[in-house]
Amino acid sequence: MSLPTVDFLGIGAQRAGTTWLYRCLRPHPQLYLPGTKEIHYFDRVAGLGPRFTKVSSAWSGLFGLGAAEREWRQRVGWTLRKIVGGRISMATGKELVRAVSFHLPGKKDDAWYRSQFAAGTGRVKGEITPAYALLDDAGVRHVTRLCPEVKVIFMLREPLSRMLSQWQMVSRDSRGPGIAPPADLSRFFASAHVTARNDYLRTIDTWGMHVPKERFFIGWYDDTLVDPEGMLRRVMTFLGVDPDDPRVLGMARTRERPLADVKPVVPPEVVREMARASRPGIEALAGRLGGHAIGWLERCDAILAGGDADG
Repeated sequence: MSLPTVDFLGIGAQRAGTTWLYRCLRPHPQLYLPGTKEIHYFDRVAGLGPRFTKVSSAWSGLFGLGAAEREWRQRVGWTLRKIVGGRISMATGKELVRAVSFHLPGKKDDAWYRSQFAAGTGRVKGEITPAYALLDDAGVRHVTRLCPEVKVIFMLREPLSRMLSQWQMVSRDSRGPGIAPPADLSRFFASAHVTARNDYLRTIDTWGMHVPKERFFIGWYDDTLVDPEGMLRRVMTFLGVDPDDPRVLGMARTRERPLADVKPVVPPEVVREMARASRPGIEALAGRLGGHAIGWLERCDAILAGGDADG
């Protein structure tokens, strides 16, 4: 039996509404998205995959003490909770097999990746992994060789807010919420791990060399807040499915659970430092795309002028 190709990918940006988009699109009867939101295949092949993909065996995953092993156990726990909670269907067993195979250590090749979508035969198939925004030219060529007609969804969020949300996520996962020393925050926000995810034009240009404009959708996180139904309709129209499906639109105003009850406190001087470093990229984005990026630039300038620096 020939394995299916993938029709669309959500490539990020991280902390830009991709989890909301996944949860909204998944009930659409014409779409198939696997039970695990982020497959992390193309970034894994490119050597950019998250720590849990480095686990060498199930034994080390279960009993190892390293960061990769701890993350692997966390991911397995999430999957098990989805199975128990009914979010991963066991009606045919295909979704269960797919979910288990995703976490098993070992070789992951193109055939394995395509097999993750076998249960979606007859539907428009895709997945959302924000790390794909970081792929270089070779990584994107790998995508388009395997999925020649792939459509791409790239969600953009105001860079300062995106960075602060990323810090909140890291605080939840590894440090706990609270006040962090400004020097630590400065190093975090200046790290390549953070700044690369704000380089939206690099992502657009890299993917644009291989994916034509009519198959590349740019969405705005701002619109998921002020007009979520409109945003979903635009995405569904782009994917070629019914844009008025009530199951999807009924999910439009749901938001993911807050990361923590207490947000990390970022000193105003650190936010101004972030704004100063981010301004050239925001200005270039506003010049290229306009739209909400113009407002992002205005907020950045207001912070630099001594205005509100509250993240």
